[in-house]
Amino acid sequence: MNEVQVATNQQLIEELEKRGRRKFCCAKAFQSCPKEGKESKITKVFTRENKLFIQLADEREVGIPISWWEKWGVKNVTAEKLQEYEIFWLGDDIDFPQIDEILGRETFLHGFNATDE
Repeated sequence: MNEVQVATNQQLIEELEKRGRRKFCCAKAFQSCPKEGKESKITKVFTRENKLFIQLADEREVGIPISWWEKWGVKNVTAEKLQEYEIFWLGDDIDFPQIDEILGRETFLHGFNATDE
């Protein structure tokens, strides 16, 4: 299991720029959101039945369909490519280096306009 990485917003941006990666996959995932308690921090990421799940510190599991990535314009996302990840910002965001994207906890908790046609 990956360890939670502690980094400030600026440190994460600098690290992604150093890797030559795009800063933000889904800009909304980085917008300010109400602060949640420690119970809602991401502790684990996994896939099951064509869905991407996060496990939160309070042991809730929340999932989104992997097919949402295509709606966001990200092609060829598979469960296998989502197996490699890093959790940043004390459990608020996940970096998926194999697809060069970052996804925020808020996407799992509140959606990301993914059902808009």
